[in-house]
Amino acid sequence: MSKKQVEEKTKNVSRRYNRIFILRYYTVGLFFINLYWFLMSILSQHWGAIIPFSLLMFSGVAYSEQLRFATSKQDKFLLSRNKVYFSVQLVTMIFLFLSLFHQGVFNWFFPFFVFNSRLRLILGGSYVLGILLCLLCVKRIKNVSMNKDKYYLKYEK
Repeated sequence: MSKKQVEEKTKNVSRRYNRIFILRYYTVGLFFINLYWFLMSILSQHWGAIIPFSLLMFSGVAYSEQLRFATSKQDKFLLSRNKVYFSVQLVTMIFLFLSLFHQGVFNWFFPFFVFNSRLRLILGGSYVLGILLCLLCVKRIKNVSMNKDKYYLKYEK
């Protein structure tokens, strides 16, 4: 491969990564949040650790699909696994947000936290932000899948 071909290939991969920029970084961020939740649940010897463990597995599958998307030459790429992952993460965050209003449910999800108003306020704000970002990601997936995202329309069309 010539230097020019390598540069062109790198440029194409870069362009495709830019189309899913927010998905990539939010997936990684959620991975580490779920990893923390999983480890704390394991250390608390709580069988509810299966929820964050499942989310970790989903995020791995979603991230591998993102890597395939970036190196693919397909014009249409559905990102279906990412859509499933962000939908599952969204539903989980909604349940976690609702758990803030009931101590028993909250303690089941987070046996390692003390149920108090300051923590509930911090977690509530975090969940609202997380829910909004998940909704944004689902919308972005839809636009990228249909090649209607701004980046595609501007640079790749």
